[in-house]
Amino acid sequence: MAFGIAGYGILLPHLGFSGPIHSRLLNLPGYYFYLHTLGGAVALVLAPFQLTRNSQRVWHKFRGYIYTLSVMISCIGGLYMAQNAYGGLPSVIALNLLAFFWFGTTCAGVWMAIKKKFSAHKRWMIRSIALTLAAITLRLISPILYANFSLYEAQQIIYWTCWPINLLIAEFYIRKLLHN
Repeated sequence: MAFGIAGYGILLPHLGFSGPIHSRLLNLPGYYFYLHTLGGAVALVLAPFQLTRNSQRVWHKFRGYIYTLSVMISCIGGLYMAQNAYGGLPSVIALNLLAFFWFGTTCAGVWMAIKKKFSAHKRWMIRSIALTLAAITLRLISPILYANFSLYEAQQIIYWTCWPINLLIAEFYIRKLLHN
């Protein structure tokens, strides 16, 4: 799914969608859109590889640098795009929080690696990747919410659930499975 959502994000301007959400996004300065979608796409593609056991730390570290840079780039574009989110102020707040938490968990994970606290690094990066995967959760829950709420309400619910759900799952995994 990560590869599919990454491709969708990159191709979105060329797919011919119209509607209040897509037209709003496509009317923003293109570089913010592309910073967010290209950075996010690279992070999405790299995330599954970073979660596996790495026999070669050099490759893990190299991919980690690219993942971190991609998250930072995507957050810059995402923060700008969030200010124009469909769904009003609740959507803006939810997406700003997502960007800040995504940036923060990634920075915390990198800092723990620099300090050679690899257990803490792993926990922070699991949180970061959970936030990266919010792009997938958003697209999985959207059809259900669109079918049951107005577009405006659905967007608010989507933005307030796509990342907290992932963080709760990550926290459960970290606390229950990693500590046993």
